[in-house]
Amino acid sequence: PSATMSGTLFLDRGEEEPLAVLFCDESVVAVWKPAKMLSVPGGAPRRRFATYWLEAAREVFLPQGPPSSLPRDREKFKRFCARSGQKGTDEVFDRLRAVALAKEEDEGPPDSSAFGATRRLLGGDPELRVVHRLDYDTSGVLCFARSKDAASRLCQAFRREKAFLLEKEYVAVLAGDVDGDSGDWAWPLSKTSNDPPTYGHDPDGKPALTRWRVITRYDDGPTTTRVALRPVTGRSHQLRVHCLLAGHPILGDPIYGDQSIPQPPRLCLHAARLQVDHPTDHNRILDFRADPAPF
Repeated sequence: PSATMSGTLFLDRGEEEPLAVLFCDESVVAVWKPAKMLSVPGGAPRRRFATYWLEAAREVFLPQGPPSSLPRDREKFKRFCARSGQKGTDEVFDRLRAVALAKEEDEGPPDSSAFGATRRLLGGDPELRVVHRLDYDTSGVLCFARSKDAASRLCQAFRREKAFLLEKEYVAVLAGDVDGDSGDWAWPLSKTSNDPPTYGHDPDGKPALTRWRVITRYDDGPTTTRVALRPVTGRSHQLRVHCLLAGHPILGDPIYGDQSIPQPPRLCLHAARLQVDHPTDHNRILDFRADPAPF
């Protein structure tokens, strides 16, 4: 089976559902990436278990305060707990592992989409090149280049190295009632853990700026706020961490979310719009939209 767009073949590999193609020409292809799909191949099962391990750590260590990172090797786990004053017995380790494995079993094996949007498109376009990424849990507009020259120019735009237009807008649903109608969050960020990768506020970290505005406030149940987020910088996990630091974590976030309240089955973060200068036609602006957000 296959789907055809602008003369280019995008293969549906057997049981896989074809990606929704938003735009395609000789230089660029933009798709709607579902949540729980990697932008590029590789690493999904390992990253999934690392996330379950961290979730289990939060549950097991909640009375003592959840650790920001925790080794999955038994002996390293004990040494880590000894240094940090946590209770690190064999019994606790076995309980942690059992909880994490149960979470993995409940979700089931990663489906074929977990191995990357890139691989899903390569059958129709072997020259496809990655120019940016979305987190595994984030849905929305994902853009690829279809030539070396287009990739070079688009990468410069995403790194903001040249005077190319680049505007990104995300939609998110946050826990609680956000104070105010709009504003900027400018906490600098740095990595706090490698496995799974997590980030946090660091006065000496990389500058990060997020502009936000309220779309809708909900009070028919737990109070939540739908917001538009525009990342001026592009730090890893920037939107997720800035929302957390503002006191309003994104609903469904398996890493930064408030696990003490009911959570939806997916991260409520969606890349709704991407504007960028066309990499080869310099008089043209590309405006990709993935509307409406699926939550």
